[in-house]
Amino acid sequence: MPSRKAWRWLGPLARWLWPLTRPVRWYWLRSERKLGKGFVIDRLLKPLLPAPPATFSSVLPGGGTVLLQHREDIALVTMLGGGFEIAETRFLRAAATPGTTAVDVGANIGMLTIPLALAVGSSGTVLAFEPHPENVRRLRDNLARNGLRNVGVHEVALGAEPGVVQLTLGTDPAYHSTTDEVYEGRAGGGSISVRAERLDQLWRQAGEPPVSVLKVDTEGSELAVLRGAALLLERCRPVLLIEASTRRRREELAAFAADRRYALRRPPGFAVGNYALEPK
Repeated sequence: MPSRKAWRWLGPLARWLWPLTRPVRWYWLRSERKLGKGFVIDRLLKPLLPAPPATFSSVLPGGGTVLLQHREDIALVTMLGGGFEIAETRFLRAAATPGTTAVDVGANIGMLTIPLALAVGSSGTVLAFEPHPENVRRLRDNLARNGLRNVGVHEVALGAEPGVVQLTLGTDPAYHSTTDEVYEGRAGGGSISVRAERLDQLWRQAGEPPVSVLKVDTEGSELAVLRGAALLLERCRPVLLIEASTRRRREELAAFAADRRYALRRPPGFAVGNYALEPK
């Protein structure tokens, strides 16, 4: 069942049909298999929901709100599970030290940026990185909606080297990627050129603040981002939240963690493909 608030988002027909979708909702949220997930999302669930530009407000763990469009995947996860990556958000908020800096790479529209900004407090800061212009616009709107002034938004991709890269567009705003690994069934068929920088360089420009947590979700380029943050990782030893949704990426992440004296684990409640790295 959706949450009480989510139930109000559904129209009369959707409220009648929603209980019948329970098996497909469980499969999409909890199963690590990919078979048929695109069909489940696009053909069975999304048509039950209001079309863009309709939006609804969602309360985030730890406070704050965001505006979501009903048919985007983040909104769908919010409705199906009562929230988006709740365990991950709580994990990062617990690790974020008030007065320090939190870094959100692949900030999207602010689902983790806002809780982190509240966790570090007015004496702390968040560095939020997002390369897609429309996501950046919505991110800024959500920050203004919450009255947050301790977030620096950077419209840039991060990687191992600076330059200009192609951002491959997904059919959903959560899946844009600077690699050719757009999530299965989510390739949109287009791309735009975006500026890329190394996190170390931008961290230096920010005055090398102490970083307590670092989240990276960039749809395939996570290790490139970490390689461009070698100095930050060495000096600050932050707690990391990283997405690694394929077996190859998980193996590479495990090797990276071992080389840098980080413990890799997947805490209870984490979404499929999300991992925590904690300094040993």
